[in-house]
Amino acid sequence: MFDNLISPDRISIVVQGPIIQDVTPEVLSSIRKYFRGGEIILSTWKGEIHANLDFDFLIENDDPGALPKYFGKQNNLNRQIASTANGLKAVSRDFAMKVRTDIPFVHGGCLDLFNYVDTKPRLTELQIFKKRIAICSYFTWNPERNLGLFHPSDLFMLGRTEDLLHYWGCPLAKSCDNNVNSPEKYLFVQALNARRIFPLQNIDRVTSNSIWNLWKSEISLLSNFFLFNSNDIGLKNKRHFEQTPSGANCYTAEEWEYLNILYGKNPAPIGRLLNVCLRGFLRKMRRLICRT
Repeated sequence: MFDNLISPDRISIVVQGPIIQDVTPEVLSSIRKYFRGGEIILSTWKGEIHANLDFDFLIENDDPGALPKYFGKQNNLNRQIASTANGLKAVSRDFAMKVRTDIPFVHGGCLDLFNYVDTKPRLTELQIFKKRIAICSYFTWNPERNLGLFHPSDLFMLGRTEDLLHYWGCPLAKSCDNNVNSPEKYLFVQALNARRIFPLQNIDRVTSNSIWNLWKSEISLLSNFFLFNSNDIGLKNKRHFEQTPSGANCYTAEEWEYLNILYGKNPAPIGRLLNVCLRGFLRKMRRLICRT
């Protein structure tokens, strides 16, 4: 049992993104402080200033550029893929953590939490990873409140290196790709399709006739991810996000634990699926009425 525990000296931490002079030094120093013995890989862009930063290995990537804007914001999906995948390719250890250059840590409790939840039973229906990957609750949409499907957060990830390589080893997106408007959905759908679990194309939002899509979304998420709240992971300045309108639309760690129990007892909980789809349908109707 103890051979399976993750300790800092068994992980590589890939810190990806642009170097932000007033934040990135704190990110790297916090990792060195809370994950002593961990291998730090800084994966950034060519031309970035990295003097006096604390890392073990540096990856300088060509910038693939941004995609068309997503809800008015710059879509950096391809930049995430390039910097994360190339950083993971340099990892020398069995476990890896993917973090951003703009989010420091305030503690390292995510390792103890990962080791604890890894002992709990795992759903087996739609596994694509050898071990579940730990992710953050923020931006992991709950279709009860958001309507979004197949949407695991990519702010933070912790798991087996080979599993993260599979997740981030997808091709760069094109503006005409299905689901490319949502970076999180694009990544997960690509990972599922690569394992040929089931065909996923033109995945729509939850409506009254999408019980099958809702089931596929929740069972695949539960089978492949742990979900932690940002304060339990130790991410600085992210705790308040979970009280924002966007944060309120996400699964909580408590809801995730409940759903693991629910789906563990019944892999197809029809009552929940019908209830979520009905709520989605009613929200859609209210929006249509408000527009008229």
